[in-house]
Amino acid sequence: MLLSSPTGDFVELSVDGYQFGHSSSASTGGWDENWLQISGRVRWGAESWVFRDPCLTTWEAQELLGWFRRTVESTPEGIDFTEPNLAFDANSNDGFVATIVVTLRGEAAAPSCATDGGL
Repeated sequence: MLLSSPTGDFVELSVDGYQFGHSSSASTGGWDENWLQISGRVRWGAESWVFRDPCLTTWEAQELLGWFRRTVESTPEGIDFTEPNLAFDANSNDGFVATIVVTLRGEAAAPSCATDGGL
């Protein structure tokens, strides 16, 4: 998924496999088997960076897909996840272009940000 701005800033996210591969553990209610490794490439102003972190579950990825589909017709409430590294908010939607705000924290944040800060 690539989100970009007219100024050249962008966030590109992709699923890069599962955090634990194909675990057979059932003791965690399926959580371990459902953590996705997310790879990201970001350019924001003069900074560019990459990250790879297990910051979404398969369930959250499905929820995010539904959230993006809703932005086509409306401006939904923001969405965040179990791990606070990624969050999305829709600021506006004029019927043609939706303005999406992406928040990156922790391992996904710019190297110049503190580990508890965000972008």
